[in-house]
Amino acid sequence: MSQSVEQVVEEFVALLLLIGAALLLCRRWYKKGTAAQQKQGKGTCLGPAEAAEQKKALTRTMSAAAEFGDRDVEMSPARGGVQEVGAHLAELKLQKYRADFERHGYDDWQKILTMSEKQLAVMFVMVRMPPKDAKLLRDRIMQQLAET
Repeated sequence: MSQSVEQVVEEFVALLLLIGAALLLCRRWYKKGTAAQQKQGKGTCLGPAEAAEQKKALTRTMSAAAEFGDRDVEMSPARGGVQEVGAHLAELKLQKYRADFERHGYDDWQKILTMSEKQLAVMFVMVRMPPKDAKLLRDRIMQQLAET
């Protein structure tokens, strides 16, 4: 059962190709799974650097608010009207943030409508809403305020 060197090399190359193909498939499945989790709101969408930057932004916002004397930026959590907040989020296709809004006490649409820009900025950071989605919601709030 002796094999020539060429046969051994051919088998070794074939084995390496199989391992490489398996690794590529595993990587593709992992990426698909990670993307699906992020799309469903499971797992984290923020990397360590982004999370640190978001924390710094919140600190700057809170510092600026304190400097300008806006004491209610820390806000007591709003209560009631969670269905209305959820409805507005759903209309904007932002329903994935509903649980975070509830968790942080932002569940009263009328209270959200009375927030200052600084308070809105804090809210967007607290619910981990990226700027694109925050702009959508801010525009909805401003539109509704203009109508009243």
